[in-house]
Amino acid sequence: MKKGLVIGKFYPLHAGHQYLIDTALSQSNQVTAIVTGKKNQIIPASVRTDWIKQIYPHVNVKLVYHNIPDDADELWAKNTIKWLGFKPDIVFTSEKYGDHYSHLMGAKHIAVDIPRHKFPISGTKIRERPHFYPHYLHPIVRAYFVKRICIIGAESTGTTTMAQELAKLYKTSWVPEFGRYYSEGKKPSESKWENSEFVHIAKVQNSFEDELAKYSKKVLFCDTNSLVTYVWQEFFMGESTQEVENLFKKRKYSLYIITDTDIPYVQDSVRIGKRRDWMHKRLIEILKTHNQPHIVVSGHLKKRLDFSKDAVDEIIKNYKIEEKIL
Repeated sequence: MKKGLVIGKFYPLHAGHQYLIDTALSQSNQVTAIVTGKKNQIIPASVRTDWIKQIYPHVNVKLVYHNIPDDADELWAKNTIKWLGFKPDIVFTSEKYGDHYSHLMGAKHIAVDIPRHKFPISGTKIRERPHFYPHYLHPIVRAYFVKRICIIGAESTGTTTMAQELAKLYKTSWVPEFGRYYSEGKKPSESKWENSEFVHIAKVQNSFEDELAKYSKKVLFCDTNSLVTYVWQEFFMGESTQEVENLFKKRKYSLYIITDTDIPYVQDSVRIGKRRDWMHKRLIEILKTHNQPHIVVSGHLKKRLDFSKDAVDEIIKNYKIEEKIL
């Protein structure tokens, strides 16, 4: 059995790295990918490890933290064998150090596109301008770099219209509100709510968002999120649960846009029509408590869109990679 090895920061994982892993898979019976990390890196090593696990479920993925200098081949070889628990048969790299590093472990080295002719890209370039190189990123990785803007508000304040119009303006995706679909299938006036339903709604809402982020351009607009589920749980159940709170606290957004209650209320088949002002104030209160960036948009639709566009443009203009917990 030929045991293959690829090792790197994968900072971030891009098409060149995938070509390396694909080559290893085509020429080995078993492949291990070692992800090297340091505590001060902007994109956490745990996130990079999860990317490879999701994209390559048949690859053994190991995460290691280290303080080894880049040019210390002997130390790298010694520790690699320690991390693996065995000596690899073949090492696949796209680096000039590959021959010496592999030789020190008694392994064969296969160089894969060292000049970067097939995929002329680097992790440094992507970190500096991630939105310029989406074609080099797997959808799972691309989703990490998408700026998420969440539009929230009390009932009948135009969150869906705002999400749709902003998505149209920026030629990107928007995330629909799962809780509404769920409520339409349930008869609120006749059925009691259970805490487990709010957990389910929050989880599905999060999964909607994560899936659509894979196919978004620069920015993703979310029509509500699991924070709103948390507040609805308070409304229906009298209090919220830790499980639902955790589902929204682990999400990170570049901006929350709160739609004001200064437009007429329109009743439909699922709206409650109660405590509208309470919900508006409660949402703002929670965002302030958790130090989340937010703005309130009021007035007619064009005024709301213009104000939102200014804020979103500023976020995209001053883009920087931020640690995300998803």
